[in-house]
Amino acid sequence: MRKRIKFYNIFVSLKINIKPISAKLLIPFLNLIRTRHMQEYTFQVNSLADLPQVANEILKLADSRKKFVMRGQMGAGKTTLTNALCQALGCVDTVASPTYAIIHTYHTKERKPIHHVDLYRIDHIDDNVFSDLENIIYNDAYAFIEWADIISHYLDNSFCMIDISVLDENKREIRLKMQ
Repeated sequence: MRKRIKFYNIFVSLKINIKPISAKLLIPFLNLIRTRHMQEYTFQVNSLADLPQVANEILKLADSRKKFVMRGQMGAGKTTLTNALCQALGCVDTVASPTYAIIHTYHTKERKPIHHVDLYRIDHIDDNVFSDLENIIYNDAYAFIEWADIISHYLDNSFCMIDISVLDENKREIRLKMQ
């Protein structure tokens, strides 16, 4: 007996001899198929002068994706990279860390919004913050979110993950991951 199972818009055709395989047993196999579509790019940054070129390349590779999660240790350069990305998008405002404000909204020359979120100080999401985050996550504007662990259950495959690793005082490795 042949059975077709639709999962994540991928059809898997299986030959089942004894009894049907449950979807629970197929999940590890299908996750393997799904992760094969993960794209990863690595950039070596030797100085701040390299950031504009890296930012332009990240935006080009992200194509139509507009949501980015910025990950890295304290002082790795998440806000500095966000600044370079905002400048590459044509931001006319000064980009600063939103650690205390939680959310900053900047604008491009065309008055399009760019959201910058820093959830470092947040240990739980209250209704006000949730409402603002929900609007940012589900709208069509660019968004750069630092310390996003607390909202990881809202993040889907449309988000680009940017991991920043400190190599030394001035050097960073930036990895862009997306599906």
